This record gives sequence, structure tokens and C-alpha cells, in this order.
Amino acid sequence: MSAPFAAVASEVDVKDLTRSDWIRVWWGTWWRGFVVTACALAVTVVLGFVTGAAFGVLITLAHAEVKAFLIPLRLVGGVLGFGVGVASFPFWLRWVLRSNYGRLRFALVSTSPNVPDTMTELTPPTVAPEFGP
Repeated sequence: MSAPFAAVASEVDVKDLTRSDWIRVWWGTWWRGFVVTACALAVTVVLGFVTGAAFGVLITLAHAEVKAFLIPLRLVGGVLGFGVGVASFPFWLRWVLRSNYGRLRFALVSTSPNVPDTMTELTPPTVAPEFGP
């Protein structure tokens, strides 16, 4: 069953956008990016705290100096931050694609209407040769 007020999607040329359209798109993507970044930062802080505490316990148990572990700690922190940032990007992208920006919305459009769904559709069917009179 279709929605009672189903909208018809049509491509919009960038030159036809008004200043209001540009502001809505900019603001809509920016604040969503800000929220996702703030959440990613909160996750990174918690992971950094837990990782730092674990390293602190290991360093204390090893009776080692913290200076010897500064570079590994920075590397682990950088990898954690990068990983959380990369993992949070799909959330932002899905959110942006599902949202409306006034009269506009983003859409993913296939450039080829005949793209096969599986690799089996790429291989031509084989025909057995016919033998006999």
C-alpha cells in the first residue's frame, strides 16, 4: 500500500537551489555531523580512559617507568580514535541520507539500470552441442 501523499522525486540542478536551500542543506548536514562527532568523542574518551587504566595497571605490575610506554600509549590512542571516527561515519551518512532538508533530500542513484545482482548473471548460459542427424 502506498503512502497517501507519496512525493515524486526529481533531480535538482545545483544552479537552481536558492540561498535558503543551501542553508538548509548546510545546516542539516553540519549539525548531524556535530552530534555524531560529539558521540564519537564521548566513546573515544571512555575507550581512552579504560585503555589508559589498563596500561597503568600493566606498567605498575611490571615496575616500569611510564616514559617507556609513552609512544605505545599514543599509538594505541591514535588507532582507537581513528577507529571510532571511521566506525561513526556510516551512522552520519545514513542519517544524512534519510533526512529531509526542506523540500530537498539526498538520494543514491544507480548509474546503470542493468547492473546484475549476482555474479551468476554475468556468465552467459552454456548451450550443449547437438549431436546426431
